Amino acid sequence: RGKEYDNAISFIRAARTLIKNKPDVTSKFNYYLGICYLKLDMPYFALFYFEKNKMCLKSKLFAGISNIYLHNCDSAIAKFNTIITYNDETAIKDVAKRLIIYCTVGRRNGRKIPIVAGSLSVIPGLGYVYTKHYQSALSALMLNSLLLGSSYEFHKRGYKAVSITSLAIAITWYIGNIYGAIASAKRVNEKSEKDFFEEIFRGFPDLLEL
Repeated sequence: RGKEYDNAISFIRAARTLIKNKPDVTSKFNYYLGICYLKLDMPYFALFYFEKNKMCLKSKLFAGISNIYLHNCDSAIAKFNTIITYNDETAIKDVAKRLIIYCTVGRRNGRKIPIVAGSLSVIPGLGYVYTKHYQSALSALMLNSLLLGSSYEFHKRGYKAVSITSLAIAITWYIGNIYGAIASAKRVNEKSEKDFFEEIFRGFPDLLEL
């Protein structure tokens, strides 16, 4: 509840060693470990613990969500499809159906393609415009222009060493601008996914109830 997920993991692991003869409690512990790791942005570990609790529909649901975070949409859809076959747990089934749509169609909406962002950055700042980071776009354009202009001016005035140094800095900044735009696109996609999941949890608050 206090969002101290590292402490929660340590507590659960310690408690789990004391309760080895109660499969139902151990099963819940695995579920909570999965939730903690998912909250810590460690979906691979989250998936491991959710898979150890296969009888719980919530674990199946979050196993699918972990697969989405790991970009394994086919595995996620397969997991969600198994949930839909159940006759009860309507709320969880509704979420599973929404997530299937998200994996097949919705996930593409609003996403940015990192390669496109990098390619557009051949013109300094344009990659950031693509990811809607306009302040970064303006900074990239101005700094690249300033560095290249300075290098040209120094060259005209005969300061070759300073001109080469300025040009080297400009090239380094230019390459960094390309990688920065790619990283920016990835961050936009990650934020889009997190916002989507938070919206789902707000709509179905009982999903995370202890």
